[in-house]
Amino acid sequence: LQEVNIQFMLPIPRQSLTDADLEAIKIDSKQIIGFPSNDYKLNHALSGINSASAKNSCVCCMAPSNAFKQLSEAVHRHRNPNIEPPCKDFPHREGENSIDKCHERIVKLTGGGSLPIPVERKRE
Repeated sequence: LQEVNIQFMLPIPRQSLTDADLEAIKIDSKQIIGFPSNDYKLNHALSGINSASAKNSCVCCMAPSNAFKQLSEAVHRHRNPNIEPPCKDFPHREGENSIDKCHERIVKLTGGGSLPIPVERKRE
């Protein structure tokens, strides 16, 4: 038994291997590097936020969409350590505004995802 460490830059087509090759190959994966494929639109769907036009569309905090250009407290303090930040950070998505609670509300409003969200509730 011989142990060989090989990193493949290209996949090996199954057709290029014989049955003897397949019987002899043993693979032990030490690390798999993955990158999440979800973008911000998918994050909204997974978080129970109706759309990017919602009143509070940030998936991390409860900032209203018209406040997205404000510097966070941490960035403001880093840039101007001697000046008090003009505005405080918005509360994080916790409690009734947590991702799980938002998702539960969306499921309830849409009958498990089979109905459209009522027009009067879309921007919540």
